[in-house]
Amino acid sequence: MYLKKFSSVVAFLLYLEISFFVFGISLDYLGLGLIENVLLSLSCLFILTFFDFYFIKKVSKRIIYPIHIFTYILISIFTFILLNQFLMIGLESLFLNLVILLIMQFYTEYAIFTYLNQLGRYDASKLNESMIQIRNVLINLVIFTIGFYTSSLITSLLISSNEIFIGFPALFFFLIY
Repeated sequence: MYLKKFSSVVAFLLYLEISFFVFGISLDYLGLGLIENVLLSLSCLFILTFFDFYFIKKVSKRIIYPIHIFTYILISIFTFILLNQFLMIGLESLFLNLVILLIMQFYTEYAIFTYLNQLGRYDASKLNESMIQIRNVLINLVIFTIGFYTSSLITSLLISSNEIFIGFPALFFFLIY
């Protein structure tokens, strides 16, 4: 019993060590920035926990699955931060970054509710209702963000094609359209 828990913790620490090793190697030899290195090491940890959870099954599910979910949430946050470095291109890239972040949250929602179902402490029908409601909110947010992206893009195209439209807010064109 204790040997199984000990080997589970040792395997998890090995996964952490591998991700720290990837961070150190990429920091020294690849010449990437800090955010890119953190994203690379988190991706390595995410892949290791993914394979362990679904294929290897060396680490206990109660340990590995919350770490897997937390790692994915951090990956989505660091991806959003990394992509926001390109806001100098235009404001439209912010809306695209938000769409990417929201789409990444579909897996987060799926993983959290799968973990809660596996724990067995909660009623499955209530969890499914909550999952459907959260999924509907995410879908509506994605559609709303795509609408604002389209409005901003149309406004940029109108302003670049005709100088009469300078001074009109982007929301004005969204309401007219």
